[in-house]
Amino acid sequence: MTRPAAIPTETRARQITDHYLNDCRTNGKRPSVLALATRLGLSNTTFRRHFPQQAKEIAALRSHPSSPAAHEAQPSPYDVLIARNAKLRRTNRALT
Repeated sequence: MTRPAAIPTETRARQITDHYLNDCRTNGKRPSVLALATRLGLSNTTFRRHFPQQAKEIAALRSHPSSPAAHEAQPSPYDVLIARNAKLRRTNRALT
């Protein structure tokens, strides 16, 4: 049988959460509940059970990124061409 994980205090979990979210903002990454749970030394389920507010906060940040670059990013002309070619290939395969 495995021994129970050492659950950090609420204030310690909040400190690590804030530090993790700042790291994500500076690096341009999307936050993950699993990555935060790993930083705390907990499994994903244990983290969600003991810190539901932080889990909800990260889930909201993950589903609604606030960076303007995420909204303004448009595909390059090359990417558009690749997508069109793939669509034509699928259409041709369906016709044959």
